[in-house]
Amino acid sequence: MKLYKFFSFVLLGLVIGSCSDDYLDFQPIASQNSSSFYLTQAQAEQAVTAAYAILASRTGFDRDISLYMSDVASDDCEAGGDFENEVQDAEVFNRFTMLPSNVHLDDSYGLLFRGVYYCNVALEKIPYVLEVDDEASPAIINRRVAELKFLRALYYLYLTHIFGEVPLVDHVLTGDEYEQPRASFRELFDLMENDLLEAIPVLPEKGALSAADAGRATKGAAKALLARVYLFESSYAHYSNNDSRFANLTEKWADVLDYSKQVIESDQYDLLGIKGETYSTWHGPNTDGFRYIFTTEGENAGESVFEIQFIRDNLAYTYTRGGSLIQWVSPRYYDDNSGTQQETNYWGLGWPTESLADAYDEGDPRFKTTMSSQGDSIEVTGGDRYLINFDNTATGYYQNKYVLAASEFLDNSTHRWHKSPYNFKLIRYADVVLMAAEAEFMLNHNAEAMDYVNMIRTRARMCGGAANTVPANLDAITFQNIVDERRRELACEGRRFYDLVRWNLATEYLGGYVTPGGFATQFQSPKNDFMPLPALEVAVSQGALVQYPGW
Repeated sequence: MKLYKFFSFVLLGLVIGSCSDDYLDFQPIASQNSSSFYLTQAQAEQAVTAAYAILASRTGFDRDISLYMSDVASDDCEAGGDFENEVQDAEVFNRFTMLPSNVHLDDSYGLLFRGVYYCNVALEKIPYVLEVDDEASPAIINRRVAELKFLRALYYLYLTHIFGEVPLVDHVLTGDEYEQPRASFRELFDLMENDLLEAIPVLPEKGALSAADAGRATKGAAKALLARVYLFESSYAHYSNNDSRFANLTEKWADVLDYSKQVIESDQYDLLGIKGETYSTWHGPNTDGFRYIFTTEGENAGESVFEIQFIRDNLAYTYTRGGSLIQWVSPRYYDDNSGTQQETNYWGLGWPTESLADAYDEGDPRFKTTMSSQGDSIEVTGGDRYLINFDNTATGYYQNKYVLAASEFLDNSTHRWHKSPYNFKLIRYADVVLMAAEAEFMLNHNAEAMDYVNMIRTRARMCGGAANTVPANLDAITFQNIVDERRRELACEGRRFYDLVRWNLATEYLGGYVTPGGFATQFQSPKNDFMPLPALEVAVSQGALVQYPGW
């Protein structure tokens, strides 16, 4: 496998300071070797920053991993663009015609394992700083170690979401260890769970973070991520217990519930707008709570458990820490005052499907925030608003969660497609509440499960004003209610395909699906439950890495 590309860099000195175009964002220090570098707390901080920097790598989490490999791969979104198959790199995920040679698979595998490597290097090296730097703070060093364990678990969770079983690398490999086979899901879940259990006692609560530390891992983020790890293990064990890949996994619904409830009961988070509160944003002075979450004004607010910090900077293409999802998915066309179609300078990928639109009750305020439809407008260059033109969308919808004011993006003198200042939400509080609901349901606590789902529905309803009655509270609950509520609440946030796979529902929702252009998707389970390993990784592994059957 290509792990040698990530791990042999230690021979050149400290890789995390080298000039990698795609992943790094601070001063090169490649002239120092690893022994001479890890001597101060400041250097330890740089090592941890490198591990975080993977999150903000261009088109990594906010496009390839969330848009292409989850939303477009699911029944929530079409690839889209100017027409259905304009961006063939995206369309192959919609139709499940991707090949092991797909560049996005290669990039994502490399990106995530690079993150694992940066964590491993720092975990091995920075404790040594306490022995050589008299001014180093043990509390800060120990906290950074906990952050690294959180990040390693996060990177591994997404590796398993995308590729299934992958090599387990929990240390810096030596030259004779590069050819690694797939580890079992049991081994991988053990690593993630142990990392998070060790991190939780050390990390601070969100409320204890300074403004300068916004975006760092917290106790709540680690507990929420651990609940998600337990959720996926429990789901695989319950719904796919005849699949040999998931042998030795255990249903841990009580653990899902425990850690979800610890987050809920921490008083650190809130469902914004559940009491009808409104907020001042570029949309207006009375923006509802759900809409507020998806604005720059709402970043790191009460709903945020963990989000990727993006900024609009003046750095070059390969070094920017800006996001790109806004450019990819925001509406592509509008009608000017004469009714003539014009381009917004966005690209309009990820069209929401009619199936997703139909999932909402008529009048559910989340619909308008999630997708734009006929009669909606968009702000374009200069700050003027015009009606969106949907002539080039086969579904009649564009995504709407990620639109920005022109002054925040299009009108900026350094505007580039990869320089959005909008943070990407990896873990929202609503997701934690829905995990608690699902765990309660699986533990046969139906009343408690219904209460949690109704919390989500109440917030949605109150975002339409005190007189709004949609969506009404449930008076009974089924598993389908939980499936549907997760879809409505978390649509276009990179969750849907991974959820369908863990529930073993992907065949039901995706098998035989026909795109608006009449193309039947090629989804087959178990082959397409996970993406193929990158072809180059398999080729250089000397036979250690083996594709799942069908690839």
